[in-house]
Amino acid sequence: MFKFFRKIRLKFIEEENTGKYLKYAIGEIILVVIGILIALQLNNWNVELSNKKKLKNNVAILIENLQRDSSQIVRDQRRMERDRLVLDDYEKRISASQANLDTLIKIASKEYSPTVNTIEFTNKSAYTTMVQSGEINLFEKELLQEIYAVYSFQSRVEVGSENAYDIYMYAVNEYRSTYTFNTDIDIVSSGKLYNKIWENIDPADFIAKFNTMAAGKRLNYRQTEFGLQREADVINGLLPKLREIIKE
Repeated sequence: MFKFFRKIRLKFIEEENTGKYLKYAIGEIILVVIGILIALQLNNWNVELSNKKKLKNNVAILIENLQRDSSQIVRDQRRMERDRLVLDDYEKRISASQANLDTLIKIASKEYSPTVNTIEFTNKSAYTTMVQSGEINLFEKELLQEIYAVYSFQSRVEVGSENAYDIYMYAVNEYRSTYTFNTDIDIVSSGKLYNKIWENIDPADFIAKFNTMAAGKRLNYRQTEFGLQREADVINGLLPKLREIIKE
């Protein structure tokens, strides 16, 4: 091809036909420019197709991650709801007209579980990979902001849960400094020595410490449940939009 064009140029030069040579040169330049533009367009199409493929692959994993988060939220909400109902039952029994110190001692020494769990979202592989690779920018601006909102709110829920947990555990440790629990981690959790703990206790100190501890647990659940529900709402709003990308 190049030899063909060269022969034409040499022919015009040999004939000293400047007008035809200039027209030919301009035409050749135009053809080269057109060729370059076509090549660039083909490259852009290839890049666009490659980006669409990457986007769909990432979205598929992102959807899976968010669905797992949703399932985790449901499990956490159910667990906290069950424990909250137990706390409500304790309050009802303690507030009854026939309740006395022994009622609270029975709850504290035989029934109360000090365990709470912090919230941690572990299904972030797709988001982390997209951020590190820069492929997160393949999303349209509005959708990108919604994705950022999901994971930003996740971080706030985790921090809020951790803070509430620390406050609760401080109350648990204050309580444990004098009293104990009937759990499988306590060395003294049953028998005569365990019963000795509850003999001649200071009622005011015991009631205050147990109330502070139980109230801390309830507050922990209230704060965490609010954050979880907000996160669930954000995820449920994002998922349908991500599924539309897969369909395209």
